[in-house]
Amino acid sequence: MTILSPTARRASAASLTLAACFITSPALASASEAPAKNGTGAGLDQYYRQHLGWGSCVTGPVDTTGRDLGKTGVQCADAAVPLDHAHPEGRTITLAIFRLKATDTHHRIGSTC
Repeated sequence: MTILSPTARRASAASLTLAACFITSPALASASEAPAKNGTGAGLDQYYRQHLGWGSCVTGPVDTTGRDLGKTGVQCADAAVPLDHAHPEGRTITLAIFRLKATDTHHRIGSTC
């Protein structure tokens, strides 16, 4: 498992926001029960069905960036993913992801997770 510094965690989270939607999407969870055409879908079920513990982005007492993100309503979580999707039973890494929920759900833009 790879452990990222707080700065690297937030930087990687910015590019991986949608990963949470893919991991927790009911449509993808049911699709994961059937192997993909290329044969790499089998064994990924544990990743599609994982529970993400959304919460504070603060990583320590001096993490002002995490506190600032919290003031804006951003939530952070960690998601486990296989290092090689063709071999999901092998090594895993943890991705830091974040989300900012829509305040006006009738006019939201983006994902529904």
